[in-house]
Amino acid sequence: MSMHCGIMKADARRPEGFTLLEVLVALAILAIAVVVVMQVFAANLRNLSASEQQVIAATRAAAYMREILEDEKFPDVEPTGAEADGYRFSVALAKILEERYRPIPYDLYQVTLTVAWNEASRGKTIQVQGYKMVDRK
Repeated sequence: MSMHCGIMKADARRPEGFTLLEVLVALAILAIAVVVVMQVFAANLRNLSASEQQVIAATRAAAYMREILEDEKFPDVEPTGAEADGYRFSVALAKILEERYRPIPYDLYQVTLTVAWNEASRGKTIQVQGYKMVDRK
């Protein structure tokens, strides 16, 4: 009879698979990674929305400015206005260097157009300036 019959060998095989602790640690790491990725996506979506609204405002500002500068009734333009989707605009006109250029039969106007909108409960604005020379009346 051999002496080591009832003694377990040190290299006895473990059952196949993962322990409950290993699975819980892996799930915790995975959950943290998913939360971080979701926060990054949410921040990018907010930035994308903000930049989209700013591009829309800039495009409308350029269109409004073109309308104002091409208006035959200039300098008698409508000083404020609004659109159904929340973009508002205001126009300020100022004669430039009127005294200095009195001999010239033209008036030079600086046109300042401000477009405003609300974004995430905060007011945002974009301002565009242009110039127009008109016959002196």
